[in-house]
Formats: sequence, C-alpha cells, structure tokens
Amino acid sequence: MKNKISAFTLIELSAVIVIIGILIAGVMGATGLVKKSKIAAAQSLTKASPIVQV
Repeated sequence: MKNKISAFTLIELSAVIVIIGILIAGVMGATGLVKKSKIAAAQSLTKASPIVQV
C-alpha cells in the first residue's frame, strides 16, 4: 500500500503570504487615512470656533 502524504506546496504557501501582506498593507493605509481625517476635522473645527485669538 502506498501512503499518500498531502501537504501544501511552496507556491500555495507563497500565495497565502502575499495575500496576508496585501491585507496588512490595506489596514495600515486605512489607519493612516483615518488619522489624517481626524486631524483635518479638528483643524476645521478650530478655525470655525467663535473664540477670537489675539
């Protein structure tokens, strides 16, 4: 009887690593965009405030 050993190939493992890398890059990019939008919102609120700066 032949024992068939099933395992992942190097190409399959490489593809999974590439996909995970793309997902991580997307999350990091989205985090940066959220941070920039919060800063822009705070700046616009500060400029629109009724307090007069001397």
